[in-house]
Amino acid sequence: MAVTVQQNLVGRLRELGPVMLQVHCAAGQEAAAAAGAARAGVAPAGDRAPHIGEPIPVPGGWVLPVDTSGSPPDVAAAIPGLIARHLKEAGVGEADIGLAPEIGDRYDVFSRLSPVAQAWLSGTRDSRIGLRVMPSADPRLADLAAEWIPGEHRDGMTMLALARVAEIPVTPGTIRPVVRGILSAARRATVITSDFSSAVASAAVGAFFGIGLALAAAGADRPSAEVARHMRGQRDLIRAHAQGLAWAGVTAHTDTRYFILGAVSGPRTPPPVPGQAWYQLLSAEQTRALGGPPEGSVPLAGGQVELIIGEPEQWVPGHPDRYAVEDEARRILGISDEG
Repeated sequence: MAVTVQQNLVGRLRELGPVMLQVHCAAGQEAAAAAGAARAGVAPAGDRAPHIGEPIPVPGGWVLPVDTSGSPPDVAAAIPGLIARHLKEAGVGEADIGLAPEIGDRYDVFSRLSPVAQAWLSGTRDSRIGLRVMPSADPRLADLAAEWIPGEHRDGMTMLALARVAEIPVTPGTIRPVVRGILSAARRATVITSDFSSAVASAAVGAFFGIGLALAAAGADRPSAEVARHMRGQRDLIRAHAQGLAWAGVTAHTDTRYFILGAVSGPRTPPPVPGQAWYQLLSAEQTRALGGPPEGSVPLAGGQVELIIGEPEQWVPGHPDRYAVEDEARRILGISDEG
């Protein structure tokens, strides 16, 4: 039994930058204590000191966010040995320290999976909606991701949490603590389940400036009825948590550029606004801005209203009614053709 360090790890740390270290070990609190001691023991280097984040518990061990950007290479390279020493001092007899698996070429297939059932859940009612950068995503959004993703999982699919460019295997029971841990260190996290060939579902926590959750389900050439089934499932999740949301919407589209990884590595976009969608949950403030409840909307508690236009199948790209329901949405919400 021994505490070992992955062969290429020291060299990778000398390259400097943010990485996710993974500690495989059976020990629990001892490993966490050792990680904390290692954080405190990093050699001081003024403003250039490496940053070791809080240990994130994952199945089979811990993940440590480490950022050595601007640090002296020798100080950065010493981090694995420091962690190993503290693990031994904490009584951990067997562990392996290395890099967490990273996102690779197999993710390229996502850009070819279309159409997409897409939902946006904007913040919580006690979060300010706007362009202000939030310090971190509301951890409660992780609970919604943990509720939705397992329902999209099928045999042959792999379930992963993505932290920056690192992959962390998760199960339905570990999504919530893993995502909450990532958010404490990286501010944004995405959970996916996919077979990396024909289907993928994602929950991007920390979308649109940290206050939102973006859900997506895509498959190769799915029929309208299948896309609509996913859209209805997204609507049901929104309905179940309506009182905690400021805005939400569900639609379908073909654009997959950022729907999976945008909350991890892509640009953070502003929150969506009331517009053209099959289903929308509007806040009291948004309803007032529209001059009152939109035609056909249903009032909910707390001044919220629910607006459904047409059937979800009609919103799937390629459906003959797509343009008609978009026009109806613009009419009801007073959106100009240029808006």
